[in-house]
Amino acid sequence: MEALEAIAQRKSTRGYAARPVEEGKIDILLKAGNSAPCVGGIHFAVITNPAVLKTVNEKSLHLMKTSGNAFLMGRAALQGYMPLYGAPLLIMVCSLRNTYSEANCAAAVTNMCIAATDVGLGSCYVITPTAAIASDPGLQKAIGLPLDFEPFCGIIAGYAGYDPYAATGTPHGKRRESISYCR
Repeated sequence: MEALEAIAQRKSTRGYAARPVEEGKIDILLKAGNSAPCVGGIHFAVITNPAVLKTVNEKSLHLMKTSGNAFLMGRAALQGYMPLYGAPLLIMVCSLRNTYSEANCAAAVTNMCIAATDVGLGSCYVITPTAAIASDPGLQKAIGLPLDFEPFCGIIAGYAGYDPYAATGTPHGKRRESISYCR
């Protein structure tokens, strides 16, 4: 697949098949993340352990329900909602806090989402798990988060499955273009 084709076809996947992602495909995602523009270092925490994914999912859901944010609370109130959407892979992108941390991590996840499309995986950019991981030293240790590194964002990935939210009308589609020119 050509790069522009993968960019155009990329979409957020919110339902995954119960099928693990092959190590070779995980390596491709990590290589894509490492190829992103970056000022300073980042760390990738690759999580495929079902028990850890379940813990991150449960903690994320609890934080969404108690966030005070109307959108997050509404999403968390949906019947059967899971913040990780049943994905078998979560890669958290972490950094030492600096002026560019968020941009560095977001660029890495964007590259990984495009690479996921290229290798036939569904993916979704996620931020919700960051608070769950940041608030739990035991979880930080379990995922191998280096001292002084913070999770900023992540990607969930896997083979696309049934998306129970597609039929609910819950908005998560493509944005309209908003462009201005100064020529």
